[in-house]
Amino acid sequence: MKERKPIARWGFGMAPISSRMQRRYDAAVQTALDLFDGNIEPQRVPLDDLSELKGMFNRCLRQDQWDWFSVFTEFGEPPHKHMRQIVNNLQTLRRSLIANDHEAVESAKQRLIDNNLLQYLDNYQTDLNSRSGSDDAGWVYILSTREQPTILKIGMTRRSVSQRVKEINSATGVLIPFSARRVFRVKHAADAEREIFALLSQYRIRPDREFFEIPFARAASLIDEYLAESRMRQRQRGKIVWFDREKCYGFIATAENKDVFMHSSQVTRSDLPALKPGTSVEFDLGQRPQGPCALQVCVLQDTT
Repeated sequence: MKERKPIARWGFGMAPISSRMQRRYDAAVQTALDLFDGNIEPQRVPLDDLSELKGMFNRCLRQDQWDWFSVFTEFGEPPHKHMRQIVNNLQTLRRSLIANDHEAVESAKQRLIDNNLLQYLDNYQTDLNSRSGSDDAGWVYILSTREQPTILKIGMTRRSVSQRVKEINSATGVLIPFSARRVFRVKHAADAEREIFALLSQYRIRPDREFFEIPFARAASLIDEYLAESRMRQRQRGKIVWFDREKCYGFIATAENKDVFMHSSQVTRSDLPALKPGTSVEFDLGQRPQGPCALQVCVLQDTT
């Protein structure tokens, strides 16, 4: 009798981070933060830690390791565009440190800041599930198995995606565990799910099941387009408390009463005239060495 290959306990990519790798990851993240905070001199930076950090982002990009999604979640699900740039700039940073090229080191650090690395490192050290959003906010997820990559399970959850996938895989009817392929944080999870199901209706296998037969790249692209057009992605909201047009910067107050730095370069030209105290805005949260900053700011119609 042919020996059967054992079935993994977790979906590919969703294995818990081992204690050995957790120690390595923690050290890599802390080294990077120490470098940006000035707590460590450039010539004393453990270069292996920068290589480890680059590897963490690389596994999220390549999706080729058993814990890639677990690491991806710890970082707060960074966009692929940012991760690609971070990998390249971490490599440049490491080479510049070896060459003792101060100017190149500072340039690489600034590019990493521009690609929001500090926010992702902060996410890694913070329990994201403890950050409350609106009651309707949540995630839309795309799941599949390696054995049937074009049969996708698409749905939503208001809790962590990892917890939801664990529940799905614990069902007695599931032989091969599902893996998360892509997640999207959205403002109104139930509404987003309903509209995405309508968008993908021609690919749905059964009307009473959340399964779709469609190539993953096509499904992800359609969902990305829908979320961009509907402005359904979950973002930060706040009100401008101060803005100086000559200096081109100001600050936004959020529900947590935090002052978030805002530069006019992150605002579309058409929205610039509306920037004044009391204006409601929506933005992605970024991080600078000096503190939080607003990325891709847009003015909301309701400015009351």
